[in-house]
Amino acid sequence: MRNFCCRLLGISNRNGNLTKIFLGFGSSLIIIIVWGTFGSPAAPFLLSGWTHLVLEMVIYCIAALALIATGHRVLAAVLWIVAMVNRFALSYYGH
Repeated sequence: MRNFCCRLLGISNRNGNLTKIFLGFGSSLIIIIVWGTFGSPAAPFLLSGWTHLVLEMVIYCIAALALIATGHRVLAAVLWIVAMVNRFALSYYGH
């Protein structure tokens, strides 16, 4: 799992600096585009209900796995807990 996350983010790639930069910025750019297209409140194709929840959880999972892969397990746990509390609060208060 660590190797997958590191390669996804371009951290441990043996193909050279250009590939590392492309993977590092490219993966972030893909997540930004997906969130801007389907997840943000002003998205042109806004998902709703459980599909929006799945999109949020996938993005938070990728972020947490990337933190774990770089050795920041506590920060990954804090991120996941804050994301879950936020999601629960939004659901509880009807947002």
